[in-house]
Amino acid sequence: KCLGKTAKAANKLAQSVFKGVIKCRGNIMKGKVLMNPADCSSADGKVAAKIVKMENKLSSTLAKVCSDADIAELDICSSGSGATASVAAAQACLRSAAREIGDSAEVPLLRVQGLYSLVDSAFPPSVRCGDNVVNQLPNNHLLLGEECDGSDDGACPGQCIPPGDVFECTCASIPRVRYFADAAQTDSDAGWSGVSHQQGLADKSGYITTVENCDCDAFDGFSCVGNTIDNVCDSSGYQLPVCSHDPHGTTRCDATGNGNGADEDKDCYVCDEFNVNAGDFCVNEGDCQARCYDAGWNPTGNLCGSQTDCPAGEICRGQCDRGQTCLIAPNGGPLPVGAANAAVCAVQEFRTDVSGTRDIVTGANQLYYKLFSKTHLPVSLTVPCPVCGGFCDGGSLDGEVCSGRCQATMAECRLDSDCADGDQCSSFSPDCPGGGRCELGMVCRYGLSEGKACNIDYEHPVYGTVSNDCLPDPGQNITGQGFEVDYWPGGSGFQSLTASLPCTAQGYELYDCHCPADGGQPTRPNGCSPACNAGAEFGQACADFTKCVGGGNAGRACDEDSDCPGGSCSDTPAGCPSGRCVPLCVAEAGDPEEGICAAGPPIYHCDGGSYQGRQCTPAEAAGGCDATCSLSGLPCGTQDDCQAGSCSATASWSCHFDSDCPASESCVGGDFCSGDCLKRKDCEAGID
Repeated sequence: KCLGKTAKAANKLAQSVFKGVIKCRGNIMKGKVLMNPADCSSADGKVAAKIVKMENKLSSTLAKVCSDADIAELDICSSGSGATASVAAAQACLRSAAREIGDSAEVPLLRVQGLYSLVDSAFPPSVRCGDNVVNQLPNNHLLLGEECDGSDDGACPGQCIPPGDVFECTCASIPRVRYFADAAQTDSDAGWSGVSHQQGLADKSGYITTVENCDCDAFDGFSCVGNTIDNVCDSSGYQLPVCSHDPHGTTRCDATGNGNGADEDKDCYVCDEFNVNAGDFCVNEGDCQARCYDAGWNPTGNLCGSQTDCPAGEICRGQCDRGQTCLIAPNGGPLPVGAANAAVCAVQEFRTDVSGTRDIVTGANQLYYKLFSKTHLPVSLTVPCPVCGGFCDGGSLDGEVCSGRCQATMAECRLDSDCADGDQCSSFSPDCPGGGRCELGMVCRYGLSEGKACNIDYEHPVYGTVSNDCLPDPGQNITGQGFEVDYWPGGSGFQSLTASLPCTAQGYELYDCHCPADGGQPTRPNGCSPACNAGAEFGQACADFTKCVGGGNAGRACDEDSDCPGGSCSDTPAGCPSGRCVPLCVAEAGDPEEGICAAGPPIYHCDGGSYQGRQCTPAEAAGGCDATCSLSGLPCGTQDDCQAGSCSATASWSCHFDSDCPASESCVGGDFCSGDCLKRKDCEAGID
């Protein structure tokens, strides 16, 4: 009874999916609705409601006629007898199986129940890996497109990887590796301080490269574990913006087109194959030379500008093909950034191919590439970038980012996979008060493609699910073509930059710096106090810097004898017998690519409480720097919080003038207010 009733209910669900999607697709072909056919089962309200109704009926049937013991005796969902051991597990796997059998947008070889769904039999997809035709161009979600496809394997005869490969219909003769950022582990070292330093990157941003000119007789993934003669590989990618008529070309769109410095679709307009000058760049038909063709579609040798130029019985053919596009590869999805009560939406686009090297033994890599970083004004402070689903539909917070709730546990979720087995993610959400619901479907909200179907690129922990299908409105772009960002290089190895320019800050003129003065800002090696740079005393504080003895630079700070022509760099304070006292920066424990001053000054900032971000002592930083009322000891943020006494903390705010301090206080020592203040007013030049 359990098995019979279950089979009948599962069949009804599969048929509901099939019939609903078929009807939806028919309406799309008739022009009655506008949506992505792949989304019919979720985006068509009536179809989705019917499917959910039959899913619930399947679940209730199982709960009514089957026990956990019954299920454990059966081979449910082809998992083997006993593998599906509960009614809840059977409900989940049968819902998934029936949906996939009815309609699936998954790559055929990645489907669990079979290569084809019922909908595939009625509406065979026109573009897919496995149809023996190279017809998928590179795009945001398939960056390589199809190099080959089954028997259409001219790029690599006999070496075409079948559907289901990670890159989809690519040549097995070309070794590749995918580099991608894990937002939890990856950050951008833009400068040494500020909100952009160590800003997380767009999750899963990255690129694909080919590797060649190296060897190894045994691999574990991309690590050589065997014998090798040449373990350093050359890496190269396909990130250059190119025209769709030459998807793996080496000529940038702009160089193909009008040369205005921007890569645009109009750079790729070409005279079609019917013109004498087929393939030439064109703005309009005036740049192309059309020809007359006979009834058998053969060119007769007569040229034409319009039909009247051709003799009777001949047809004038040839135009400027404006259907070509510029294929611009994004570096991950849009990146929402919010800090200091401001927000932007950043879009990263490649402007060159990736090139470089990779050591297959050590894993060290050096990769060179250039990006355009386009910054857009935000939708709002709470929604910097357009989102792909996961937004409130209606209610008092319409359009805000939200999460659904798992039906059984009420845990936050975005997809069914976020819930426990057998549970589903519901659009009910307390994030959307006032009668709203959390839209969980794959549809864009805001931006250029509002209301259109989308695929999620990644989920930002604060700003929701974002997608390259849901780009910001170009009118919100405040950087034009974008900032040019050079990764020279990006990779895993250390880079030692030669300091070859004299520093300009007073007292450091004999030291070498990496960069010239920028905007008049004096340069110095770093802000560290003097410390011993060698011997057993390495890193220990010195009373002063080592100075020149004799010569024209006598008495000036130095770090090598060449700084002291006619003398020597030898006036080293006691306590550093084996070296010199210099502004020493050493690697930070746990992060060798970050530096700290060996002898100070360590700069501490409050990491919480009422004085977030303010400079303080190590003890205050560890305690969160909360201010307290002087009499009651209660925490406070302003004087108004204290019924008696004053709101105070032991550290003082920086100031520059008396006017920067509250009433009755003065700026003492030119650096700090004489009393406690609550807002930072100013900083001395060069101090962050």
